[in-house]
Amino acid sequence: MSLTRKDQPPIRIFNYNSSNKDIFKIDINEWIKKTLLRTVISIIILFLIFTLRLFDGRYNYGITEAIKYHVNKEFKAKEVYNTTLAWSKDILNKGAGVISVLNLTSEGKEFILPLNGQIVVGYNVIDSNTNKQLNGILLEQERGSQVVAAGDGVVIEANSSQGLGHYLIIKHKGELLSVYKYLEATRVEINQSVVKGEPIGTSSSKLLFEMWYRKESINPFDHIDTSVSDIRI
Repeated sequence: MSLTRKDQPPIRIFNYNSSNKDIFKIDINEWIKKTLLRTVISIIILFLIFTLRLFDGRYNYGITEAIKYHVNKEFKAKEVYNTTLAWSKDILNKGAGVISVLNLTSEGKEFILPLNGQIVVGYNVIDSNTNKQLNGILLEQERGSQVVAAGDGVVIEANSSQGLGHYLIIKHKGELLSVYKYLEATRVEINQSVVKGEPIGTSSSKLLFEMWYRKESINPFDHIDTSVSDIRI
């Protein structure tokens, strides 16, 4: 037999006592359980709200800083552009003399020939004596002639071998190297600083001069100032 709605027990923490219709009995254990559960849920919700607000705040701050950075970067770029443009116009107004100096500097021709001799084999040309393609230029001069540093730098190697005789390697700014082979004697040591034109050794009857950039040989004449070097071919 099914229970009528009147006979069904109410679902609440205050249970109805059928023995006494005027008195309600409190289920303490059930009340404590539900109160604790609601408290825990409330704490979790508050924690989640606080975490989300904190995250949003940091996220918004990051976006704001990123916008400021790019705005300032764009402003600085425009400032540099305007300054460069004004500087260029000023240079043009000063005449062709200044422009020629700028062209010389931009081409990077800051080096000189290390030996006042005659060029007998050019860059990437096969030497008839060895049947090998040279990574530099071969110069001839009397034995014992002075060899100078082609540019400012630091000596990173000073050694000798049976095939090359004495040789030197000088590191210049950036990754540029100059190499001096077939020296009769050297006057500098490793880690010694040298300046352009400073004597670094003496030649045998020939000098092989090479220039390297990032482990690849380059044409020395791309960096030699021909206006101050006595070039004989």
